[in-house]
Amino acid sequence: SHQLSSALTCERQWAMRYKLGLVPNAEPPYRAKGSLIHACLAYYYAAQMDHPYSWVTEIPLDDTLNAVPGATPEFIEQAKDCTESFKRYDSVRLWKPLMVEEELKVTIGDLLPTGAEYVGANEEITCKPDLIAEHRGSIFIVDHKTESRLGKWAGAGPYALDWQVMV
Repeated sequence: SHQLSSALTCERQWAMRYKLGLVPNAEPPYRAKGSLIHACLAYYYAAQMDHPYSWVTEIPLDDTLNAVPGATPEFIEQAKDCTESFKRYDSVRLWKPLMVEEELKVTIGDLLPTGAEYVGANEEITCKPDLIAEHRGSIFIVDHKTESRLGKWAGAGPYALDWQVMV
């Protein structure tokens, strides 16, 4: 159990949690900031779709941002400012959003070039990327990173994948 593991790991931690009922702040500030930026970007991309999701038109962005655990007015303002800067940068790219924050299921075979063969072609891959977009006839799968996980992919090239993609 968690309680036994806690007691064996650190008696003081166990006493604070289970005897005194103290619970540490589970969400560090950077997680709230990342979630806020992700929400802003989701609204930005979804609003550009030919048929936007109902949540874009029915739920105001501010309501979504205020519901993020750990969100503060300062963090929300920073996320909006960051998103506005990103919009200016992104405006030259002209991506056409196809899916935003939706689960993608494909087989490895679906991703292989025409005529290519692979033993595991029927293996299914699932992931929930932030964005799937079309640009100049190509499909891009985008998973924004706003935390320290970027470091481990530095130098991995344009096709680096985070292990959020499950085979």
